Amino acid sequence: MSAKAPHKIAESSDHRLEPPTKVARHLVSTPHELAVTQFEQGLICAAEAFYRFYGVLLGREGRRHNLSGQDNVILQQIMAASRPLGVADIARFANRDDIANIQYSLKKLSRAGLIEKARNSSVRETSYLATDLAKAWTRDFLALRRELFTDPSAQILNFDEQLGISAKLLNVIAGFYDHGTRVMSGSEQTGEPLVDKPQRDHSQMGRLHNSGKRPPPVPSPPRSRGGRDAISAAHLPPPATLGLVPRGSGGEGTGGGRFDQGDGQNQVPQSSKKRLSSARK
Repeated sequence: MSAKAPHKIAESSDHRLEPPTKVARHLVSTPHELAVTQFEQGLICAAEAFYRFYGVLLGREGRRHNLSGQDNVILQQIMAASRPLGVADIARFANRDDIANIQYSLKKLSRAGLIEKARNSSVRETSYLATDLAKAWTRDFLALRRELFTDPSAQILNFDEQLGISAKLLNVIAGFYDHGTRVMSGSEQTGEPLVDKPQRDHSQMGRLHNSGKRPPPVPSPPRSRGGRDAISAAHLPPPATLGLVPRGSGGEGTGGGRFDQGDGQNQVPQSSKKRLSSARK
């Protein structure tokens, strides 16, 4: 039997290698956007895997109390603090703004007997301390974390150095995301869009143009009894197009006449009236 030919990596029409992972094509138009999209896809998967892993490390008792990875992160934050922590402290450390979810996590941890209210808590904000039961759970958590993650990853060459570089890079990228969030919040408050969008023509001609229909024909002026075209005042263009100014404004328009006295609507220059009278004769 002949040996099978080795599998070749597919190449695109411009002889560039396909990306190693599938990404959302509508998010990519440049090589830099491809790199960013691949990183964000890995970031999403890593974040979900991290919280799922921290949830199962609490063991059977954690599942019995319906504790998640987010709850365990808050518990470890309280364990590491040198003083009682409140909701604002927890939100600031974890860069979170979902206060209601943090309060719900604290309620679950309190029902499980892992945290308790500090005695010096103020009326405005309650602070929490870790209990002895939380310390026992944390010892088991650290043993499992060491066995399943930290010890195996220590065998990877230059892994600590890569982790340090990744930590700095994540802080920089988090700064970009936070800055963009603040800019968008300011734009929504001021009502000024960041990206100019094309304005749609809402006039009658604009709607006809957008729909692809032909505009209606312009009606022709009525004919007089003598068979000669007589232009009525209703078919004259508005005075603004004739360059006329109202009486008393200090000048004459280019149409060759002044406005009559009145409310300024449907006024006809004197010279035009003379031409109309001669046309009727």
